[in-house]
Amino acid sequence: MTKKSVKKSPKLRSVPALKVQKIPAKEVNIKSGAQDVSSYWSNTAAYYIIIVCAIFYFAYSDYKSYIEKKRLEMSEVAYEVEMNFLNTLGYAESTLNQINRQIADSKSKNPEIKKILSSFNNTNYSYTSIRDVLSVGTFYWVDANKHLVASSAGTISRPIDLSNRDYLESAKNDLGKIHTGSTVIGASSGQHVIPAGVAVTDSKGKYLGTSVVSFKIDSLVEKFKRLIGHYKTDFAILGDNNKVLMESELGLFSENIQLLRSLADSDGSVNEEVVSDFSFTDRDGGFITLRNVRGYPYKILVGYKNTILTSEIMSENFPHLIELLIITFAFGMIFLFFYEAVNRKSES
Repeated sequence: MTKKSVKKSPKLRSVPALKVQKIPAKEVNIKSGAQDVSSYWSNTAAYYIIIVCAIFYFAYSDYKSYIEKKRLEMSEVAYEVEMNFLNTLGYAESTLNQINRQIADSKSKNPEIKKILSSFNNTNYSYTSIRDVLSVGTFYWVDANKHLVASSAGTISRPIDLSNRDYLESAKNDLGKIHTGSTVIGASSGQHVIPAGVAVTDSKGKYLGTSVVSFKIDSLVEKFKRLIGHYKTDFAILGDNNKVLMESELGLFSENIQLLRSLADSDGSVNEEVVSDFSFTDRDGGFITLRNVRGYPYKILVGYKNTILTSEIMSENFPHLIELLIITFAFGMIFLFFYEAVNRKSES
């Protein structure tokens, strides 16, 4: 018999057993907890930032609305001051033109002129409308030589030379129109006044002189303050070359060099404009608007002091500050609560 050959199977090599490292359950919990805390902190921080940004957005919107409201208030104040000032000038111009017509019809003798001036003190409607702001309620006559020679209050024994008064020349060149001068101490009253006059000529065009009144600055300022008393604004009225004729607080506008320089750059092409913006950092400045008076070379400044606006803005935004503090506290407490919960879970 033939022997069958038997193939032997190749020997399998033994593979070393894989060592599986066991991670303690406590360590797994710690890592998982740390990931949970990190993820939760990221989400919480994101929500917090979104809410804080929303609070700042609404606070900024309120701030812009507040500034716009103040700008509209200044515009309203400027309009009211303008209309009242125009009415005062209009009444004075009407009265002085009536005086001038009578003087032109007379022979321009001083005694006769005095009678004409005195006759308007009690009977003229326009006069009664402005007498509270006139210096001693008096009308004056300045002759062609620019000498003050007559007054409705009494005889002027010695003529007073007023040739240095700027408004007399401008009135002479613009007949029938009232012109105001720079703030002075009245030649006969001794009060701080704004002189104003209307010039007149005879039928042949010969210059006769100028009828004059003096507006008491204190009285005008008090009148305008009563008019706008419900606002906390300051104001000033400027004449030619931006000279301050009157202001609600002495030196507030007239001593603001930066403001006066900015006014010099204004060409007057717009009826109203903001000439000084509000600033938190400029404590000496203000939020100021300028209005050009229609038909006259005058300007009205109305403004709020930055210190007053800053205080009001902080008061207006105080609720937003409270919201921010509450949100910050709430998110801080929520984060601490979950952080402690995750720590307790990882320790168990």
